[in-house]
Amino acid sequence: MLAIVMLLTMSVTAFAAENSSTSDYEMTATMDDVLALEPFVIRNPNGTLSIDVEAAQEHGCNLAAIEALTQHFAVINPQILNGEISTDENLNIINGEHLIRSHRCSRGVNSYTTYWWGYQRYACNCESERIVSDLNTWAAGSTMTGGAAAGVAIVFPVTAAVAGAIAAGAAFDAGYWWLLATRIDANNEGYGTIINMTHVLVFDIEPQ
Repeated sequence: MLAIVMLLTMSVTAFAAENSSTSDYEMTATMDDVLALEPFVIRNPNGTLSIDVEAAQEHGCNLAAIEALTQHFAVINPQILNGEISTDENLNIINGEHLIRSHRCSRGVNSYTTYWWGYQRYACNCESERIVSDLNTWAAGSTMTGGAAAGVAIVFPVTAAVAGAIAAGAAFDAGYWWLLATRIDANNEGYGTIINMTHVLVFDIEPQ
């Protein structure tokens, strides 16, 4: 599995294409850091989720991961309160999966799902190719119109508000998006990819 993770204070100084790259990352958290917070996630009586920040910090959990998860809960808790989604005792998100119709491709699954830790996108072969192309084209623009939220929206079919929340606090240049595109392309073995992403743009990619 190829994975790269970026959070909060990371800076991307350069990224060359496919066969050669130069990058300068301040690695502040990984997807594993986010998943390690599960013992400290609290399901409240009304079904909303929160995190025992003090206990997580005492346990030595990654502070950037705590911040990312806190932001995620700030987005999904209103959806829980209005009945759009719900949770169970095992932190599963009920009604969190959405199938995506695609008439272009039959190789791989298309869907996106909300989890307690973030979002997962199954992108079929054609959708993975489309995402890679769109990310590269958008990142090549002089202004990258729409900022990081626009980059998120290329990958995840979520509302503008959710895309903005996922990207909150992130200020990555084109190198980040080219790297994301390259990782998706490298993990597409003809049947698409699985794209895991939590808030502040931590991502992890694997083949379907």
